[in-house]
Parts: sequence; C-alpha cells; structure tokens
Amino acid sequence: MKYFKILPPPALKEYVQYYWVLKGSREEKTLQVQRVVPDGNVELFFHFKDCYERYDQDLKLTHENTRIGISGHLKKNTYIKPKGETGILGVRFNTVRAFELFKVPLSEITDDIAHPNDLLKRPDYRLEEKLINSADLSEQIGILNHFLQEQLAHKNDKDDLLAHLIGIVHQHSGRIRSQTLLNGIQLSNRQFNRNFGKKIGINLKLLSRIVKIRAIICELNRGNKTKLTELAYKFDYCDQAHFINDFKQLIGISPSEFLKEQNPVSEILFPDC
Repeated sequence: MKYFKILPPPALKEYVQYYWVLKGSREEKTLQVQRVVPDGNVELFFHFKDCYERYDQDLKLTHENTRIGISGHLKKNTYIKPKGETGILGVRFNTVRAFELFKVPLSEITDDIAHPNDLLKRPDYRLEEKLINSADLSEQIGILNHFLQEQLAHKNDKDDLLAHLIGIVHQHSGRIRSQTLLNGIQLSNRQFNRNFGKKIGINLKLLSRIVKIRAIICELNRGNKTKLTELAYKFDYCDQAHFINDFKQLIGISPSEFLKEQNPVSEILFPDC
C-alpha cells in the first residue's frame, strides 16, 4: 500500500494537521476486517475508489457505501473492512480547531460518522458530487481547500484555553492528571468538563487516556522490548493489571494480543509515532 501526506495551505495550517492519501490494490491481506483504535483525532475522508465497511465493537455493521464523511472521536475500538481497491483522501484536523471550523459540537459525532451536508445542515452543498466528478487528486485537494476555507469565513472565536490544555496533554503523552490541568481555571470542574465534552466530543480525562495509550502503542509498534510492567510504570500506572485493564477498555484486547493482530490498513493510518 502507498501512503503519503500533503501539507495544507497557510490559511488552513492552524486548523488542519495535514491531508493524507492511501492507495492500495485488492490484495487479500488488506481485505480482512481490521481493528481501528481511538487516536484522539477528528478526520474528514473521501473514498475515490471502493468504499469501506465499518463495524462497531461487537462487529455489527454500522456504515457501508459511505463515500464521504467526517469521523468523530472514538471512545472505543471499531473495525473496518476494505471492499476492493483502496483509494482514500483524508483530512486530519487539529483537535480544538475542528470545532471552531465547523461550528458544530463535536459531541454530535462521537463514535460516529456524519456526512458533511448533515453535520453542517447544508443539504444543498455539493461537496461529494464535486469530488466524485473531479479529474484527479490535485483537483480533489483544491476542492477540499475551498470547502474548508469557506468555513473559515464564518468561524467562531478561538478557544485558546482548550487549545493550550490539549497541547499540554499531548506534550506529556497523557501522563498528567486532569485536576492538575484544571488548577487555576475560573470554572467549576463540572462546567469545564461539560463545555469541553460538548466542543471536543470527549472529556479531558478520556482524551488524556487515549493520548497515553496511543503513546504506548507507538512504543509497542516500534518493537520496544520493555516489559509490560516497566511500560506500565513508565506511563504512571500503579501496576501492570491497571495498565492492561485500561488498554483493554479502549482497544478491546490486551497489549500482547494487540501485537499479534495484523491490521495493515489501520496501522498505516495510525497517527505518527
């Protein structure tokens, strides 16, 4: 499979981490059901080849023939299954700025996928049609650039506090207590968490857990030979059992089982380590 990234134009740099493209043939090993894990990101995707099927944690089919969509934060693992030739153009957003860009509470799409027309309540918008009728990848990226810059024309005020707090979470790889982050904020914990969850789609504590587990997966994928007990202590778990339980709650299986799985598509799409 071929995977590469494209940087956004300067006007979108604050809102978009990067565009990404994934291409692949109908190889048998990529046509299996594959685990997708929470990664703390919101994305827009467009299938310019065959669509994928998506299943929930219990392998119940939730989406099929979804050509385009905006995928919200995952709170637990899901599954995907390529149905043929892979061709995907994706947009990975900066966590806070996605809310500001679309002006819609991201809680509306947590653990779900929404068509851009439905999310933005613009049934007349022809984004999907334009992308389908485009000549090539370059034109598709131009169409998405125009679409996203249109959203900027009516964007909300920036929430620099949330951006700052999320930045700290990533800086510490999730190894920081929510209460520590909230010290000095002129809101009650309940008010803050309600606001955070509505805008971002998940609460601050869960985001920290996801970022931490993501950092651990990066270490495991790099072939880190550290024992699970040592890894647990490195990431501030009180013991190995607590670490494995947290891992299983978010990923669905234990770390050792995760390492044995083959997920060629989702591994490529996993955030950079």
